[in-house]
This record gives sequence, C-alpha cells and structure tokens, in this order.
Amino acid sequence: MGFLGNLLGRKSQMPTENARTQQFDEEWTQVVKRFGIVTGLGAINLDLKHPKTGGVMTPHEGLGQTFREWQSVEAEYDRRAVLFDQVFQMAGAHMNRWQVANYLTAVRRPDKAAEFLAQAEASEQGTAGFQAASAKALLNLGRYAESLPQAQSAAANAPADTRLRTLYADALHLNGQGKNAHTIYAELMAAAPTMDADSDTVAPMFDSLFRLETGSVPSPVLALEIAEQMSNPAQAEEFWRLAETEFYDSAYFRMHHAYFLTSSGAAERGFAKLLALVKEMPWLREASLNLRQYFKALDPADSIMPEFQAQLQDTIRKNQWTTDGMTTIVPSENG
Repeated sequence: MGFLGNLLGRKSQMPTENARTQQFDEEWTQVVKRFGIVTGLGAINLDLKHPKTGGVMTPHEGLGQTFREWQSVEAEYDRRAVLFDQVFQMAGAHMNRWQVANYLTAVRRPDKAAEFLAQAEASEQGTAGFQAASAKALLNLGRYAESLPQAQSAAANAPADTRLRTLYADALHLNGQGKNAHTIYAELMAAAPTMDADSDTVAPMFDSLFRLETGSVPSPVLALEIAEQMSNPAQAEEFWRLAETEFYDSAYFRMHHAYFLTSSGAAERGFAKLLALVKEMPWLREASLNLRQYFKALDPADSIMPEFQAQLQDTIRKNQWTTDGMTTIVPSENG
C-alpha cells in the first residue's frame, strides 16, 4: 500500500509573475519553431496582434487563455503539448494530412495519427513526408514491423534528410537489426561538432547529438542506450532529465526509462512512469503486461486502483496479449 500510495511528487515553488510571463513568451517562441520542424510545416509566422489597434502583442498578452492553462502544468513536456495544441489551432488549416499526423504523434496521440493517415488517397502516400509520418505513428503504437518499410522508403526518398535517416535507424533497431542501425547512428554522430571532453555538464553533448532543433541524430533509441551506460551519477541524472523532456512523445523511451528506474532501485518512480504511460497509451502490449506484473507483485489483493486494474486486465484479455518476445520486469517490495 505504501509503495503505490506515494505517486504524487512535491510541486516546485511557483516563480514570480514576471518570471512566468517571460518564461511563457520564451517557451512559445521555442515551441513555434519546434512545431514547424516536427510537423514538416517549416518556418511559421504567428504574429499576435491586438484585435482593435493592430498593435503587436507579446505571447502572454495575446494568448491569455493558453497562458492560464500553461501555468497550471508543471512538466515541460506537458507544457509543450499545451502550446502545440495552440499552434495547431492557429496553423492547422494550412497543413496537409501527414503534417497533421505528425502533430498528433507529437502530442502523444499516435492512434489518431494512424487513423487519419489510413484515410489518405493513394496519391498522398508516395512522399517521404507521408511515409515518415506513418513510420513515426506506427513506432509509437508498438507496431515495429509495419513501421520499418515506411521508414526505409522515407529515407530512400530523401537521402539527405538526417532526421529521416535517424528514423530509419530507430525502426531497424526496434526490428532487431541493431548492427545496421548503429552503422547509421555512427555516420550521423560523426557529423556532430567536436565537444569539450572536460565539460562537467552533458547539455552541450545532448544538444549536439539529440535535441531536435540542433542534434545530428535525434534518436530516442540511441539516447536511451547512452543514458543506460553512463557511470557518472550527476551526469547521468542530467542526461535522463534532458532526454525525458526531449523524447516524452516516444513510447519506447518512456517504457524503457521506467524499466531502468526499476532495475536501479527506484521502483516507485518506475511504476509511476509506467502507470502514466499505460493510462495515456493503453494499446502498448509490453508496457501493459509489465504494469500488470507490477500490480500482481506489489498489490496481490487488487486493493489499489481496482477499477483501473480491472480495465487493464480486460484489455490484456481481449487482445490475448502474451509476454512472448518482450522485455519483462520483476519488481519487488523493496524496490
């Protein structure tokens, strides 16, 4: 009971009003740029003007309702989703099908992205953008085998696009072709700027390799491998924090982050992250089955969240999911 009862972390101290408005304005500018990259829409001009005077307004002035919603959210990845939704409201009418699908995947709705792409005409399906959007959605649905031909076609159609090559490498890796994936990763990493090996912080390395806007290989799969191998505790903690924020839209990263925490003695945090993932993405077979194992080991009487546990068991039963071929975790009371 005690293990599962303490899931809500302490809230961080709220910044001052001026600090909040400045932070919102900065995050809005960053998110508009990121939205254009993620969706494939490119550079976006979203000047906010006063409806009566026509004067330019700052983001927190022109987006009051969004600003209020944003203030109620603590995690950076959740604040980003709030702002992504606002950008989509303003720019969605100018986006084609695969760009909309990329937005849906980025805000952790790959099921809706896949459904939307499935409605496409044959004439829409031959571009690298469409194929990449399909691969991204399928990867986040755990349908790795289906994602691979789409990712391969996207990379072949746009061989100079490093993000599509990264996507292809991720699909290869998740289909058991790790050697081929790492050949691509190594080529992409070699193109990154030289970094200061004596730096005490991992942020410059992370920005150079993994951040979407600046990285040479923005791969949640590779980032996860590197995070798991880091031996310096302070650097590892910083890397995990950066990677979780960057790759929170990756179901694979979130699932294996939970596994890592469990195996590292932080089982309570691992459980909390796995629970949040399955609540948000109930179609994930491996995450759902491992979460069920957590509940069985730590709450054999089904006394915690009984309605959710019943729903989880029903989903597993209806889909006839088994643990064949997947990574399993065995939590303990001692964490």
